[in-house]
Amino acid sequence: MIRATQIQAPCGDLYKERRQLGIAEHWVYFSCNVQEWEAYDPYRSRWMTLPRMPHNDCFMCSDKESLAVGTEVLVFGKKILSHIILSYIIYVVKYQVFDEDG
Repeated sequence: MIRATQIQAPCGDLYKERRQLGIAEHWVYFSCNVQEWEAYDPYRSRWMTLPRMPHNDCFMCSDKESLAVGTEVLVFGKKILSHIILSYIIYVVKYQVFDEDG
């Protein structure tokens, strides 16, 4: 099996400028571990390891779903009485948490 070299995320400004120029970014995201994600850029044939997701028990102990669109991956989780969403955008280079509890 041949594995491409992993790289760090390029500067977020580069992605913002490419987006403003109308350049589409198509990525494929993989997760084989609850808090770890890999991204593959098929255009450049490059792998990238995303930062670990922030720890949250609802992602460790309950059902979760994920959705990837362009350069963004969303991970949906369920707390006891509410929902939580983690969003990772390549050009922001960090996770954002959207929690119904505030």
